[in-house]
Amino acid sequence: MSRTSFREFHKKVVANNSLTQDMPVLTEHENQYVFVYGTLKQGGSRGLLNPRDKVGYGRTLVPMYEMRCYSPGMFPTVTRALVTEDAGYINGEIYLLNTDAMPTLDRIESNGYLYVRKPTRIWSYGTQEAITCWMYETIPHAFKLDYLTSDNITSTKMNNFKIYNWMVGVK
Repeated sequence: MSRTSFREFHKKVVANNSLTQDMPVLTEHENQYVFVYGTLKQGGSRGLLNPRDKVGYGRTLVPMYEMRCYSPGMFPTVTRALVTEDAGYINGEIYLLNTDAMPTLDRIESNGYLYVRKPTRIWSYGTQEAITCWMYETIPHAFKLDYLTSDNITSTKMNNFKIYNWMVGVK
């Protein structure tokens, strides 16, 4: 997808108000936990979340994901791993946001087009407990391009599974 067509695509997505179809259900709660793992992290290129809303760091509870980097824009995507050797945990930041912020976040993440917002169990390093957060998982067919290698993605091992981490500020 060329830069011009991506921008045109994103304009269409931003103009579409149907990205947060579950808003009536979301408004049953004043706040929502959100787990971010890439450019939305503090210091990231799209780090728009208020640092005061950050409640800590965490990782996915189940090691079923893989993180890849795609172009244009060099940003991470998280999908369910197709190969056992690639399966791992995702590290990130946990935020507690007012529910009114969800449509804006859905537009930024192109919810339903490039990513889908899913409830995901996250292990909170601070409280040492599992909590349910919204996480934007990549729609597999949204990116037809081959993934790129990136110094931003690091991985370590825990219990024979990878722990993926997007390093903010690495070029």
